[in-house]
Amino acid sequence: MLAQRPDALHVYVVAAKPWRMKLAVERLGVNPAEVEKVVDETDRQRDQYVRTNYGRHRQDRGELRHGGGTRRSLGIDGAAALVVAEARRRKWS
Repeated sequence: MLAQRPDALHVYVVAAKPWRMKLAVERLGVNPAEVEKVVDETDRQRDQYVRTNYGRHRQDRGELRHGGGTRRSLGIDGAAALVVAEARRRKWS
């Protein structure tokens, strides 16, 4: 709905596959023997969603992300703080 709005904050969050697999087992109760298959299928579904709704590949972050550069190892709280900081910079809150 907001994909084409330049005044919307577009955030693309990425986590490494091993971390996502670990969380799927620990928090979602996915069978460890099937976790890679489940994560791969989830990724395929996300790819399809982005293609359908945004008309581009999910890994093409160019126009899907505001802010600069790649941020590694922020963690959940660090990523959330970065989004809040950008919203405040824009004087949205």
